Amino acid sequence: MPSLVVSWAMTALLLASLSTANPTISFPLNSQVPPVARIGQLFSFVFSPSTFSSSSAIAYSLSNPPRWLSLDSDARRLFGTPEEEDIAPGRVVAVPLNLVATDDSGSTTLFATLVVSRSPGPMVEIPFDKQAPDFGTFSAPSAILSPPGKAFSFRLDPNTFSKPSDAPVSYYATMADNTPLPAWISFDPASLSFMGQTPPSESLVQPPERFSFQVIASDVVGFAGSSLSFDIVVGNHQLTANKTTIVLNATPGIPVSYTGLRSAVSVDGKPATAQVALVASTPNIPAWLSLDNDTWRITGVPPGTAESTNFTITICDTFSDELNLTVAVNVTRDNAGLFRGTPPNFTVSPGAPFSFDLSPYLLSPLDTEISIKTDPSYSWIRFNSNAWVDAHMRALSRRAGVNPVDRFTPDSFRHRRGAAEGGIKTLVLSAGNSNAEGFLAMVQGF
Repeated sequence: MPSLVVSWAMTALLLASLSTANPTISFPLNSQVPPVARIGQLFSFVFSPSTFSSSSAIAYSLSNPPRWLSLDSDARRLFGTPEEEDIAPGRVVAVPLNLVATDDSGSTTLFATLVVSRSPGPMVEIPFDKQAPDFGTFSAPSAILSPPGKAFSFRLDPNTFSKPSDAPVSYYATMADNTPLPAWISFDPASLSFMGQTPPSESLVQPPERFSFQVIASDVVGFAGSSLSFDIVVGNHQLTANKTTIVLNATPGIPVSYTGLRSAVSVDGKPATAQVALVASTPNIPAWLSLDNDTWRITGVPPGTAESTNFTITICDTFSDELNLTVAVNVTRDNAGLFRGTPPNFTVSPGAPFSFDLSPYLLSPLDTEISIKTDPSYSWIRFNSNAWVDAHMRALSRRAGVNPVDRFTPDSFRHRRGAAEGGIKTLVLSAGNSNAEGFLAMVQGF
């Protein structure tokens, strides 16, 4: 009996010691590929909630930090801007960091290292939506929707990141919270390739399940220079669209109507009826546009101040799947409702006749009145109404400062500086009909 009492006593002491143990280090900071800090630039890093383990709430602090570095304990965020006077000489300088975790039982200090670089780092040059793989449906801004158990392989463009000239670039891939990749996906840094098989349905916590990843480009080994994020969403049902970017061309004052949204979306290969799918939100939609939640028709009349923009349509189905579509609104004023295409480049020579026929570039030549305006007035160009446009440039003399053959484009017409007719000159070819007015080109000379 005494031995049994001793055994129970020892067990109670062990349990008590475990319950009062200080926070333990579970995921060291330098295993999380923290970013490189750079002189004069804001540094920000949110370390993983798995960095320490504890049975109670943890508060974080820094012990003897560099003066440029601060910590937001609630957000687990390290941030600050290092300046030249804060950092020792050298292209890349190591900075020691003491991160203290405190819970109800006590404190634990994690010793880590940050680095500060005086060189520019790699940057994302090609976003994910410009190179999205085709093993699933793309959902803006950077997600791939895929069924369970689907094998996949895709490669990012080798020019996804810029490459600083003074340091080699290495690549890593992690989860978005900087933890290692799950077993079902692998990454080849040499080719920027991913391959694997999405997890089976029975292993999903609650489908659809979102897995968030990042590809890291580094000019300092073990630290992040820049990152490209994307998601793989795995679900038993497929909410898809035959196109994930919708282009709306708009002209100020002319009604816009798009009726193809519902027919473009399907659920498990069947039309997305009102019983299985709905428009959840349209963040950032222009004020002059509206979307009918019943018909999914997009309508509106752009005002004169309307600008080209993008907005997102979020569609959800009854299985909790979510699909984001991008709507690109292109507002055109200059060539609104008048022209087809842009005139080609052409050349003019002093003393040589010049003519250009506008009719191939007009949507309705017979219904369009043509006029030409120049500011200031040029004696060497005129409009021939019988032949649409017959502009003779006979007086381009050396007095006007024009080289023997000058390039003439819809965007530029340059005179030599210091010419007799010097200063900025603008040639505007304009056209209009009863519905709209527009400009074919604005031509400037310097």
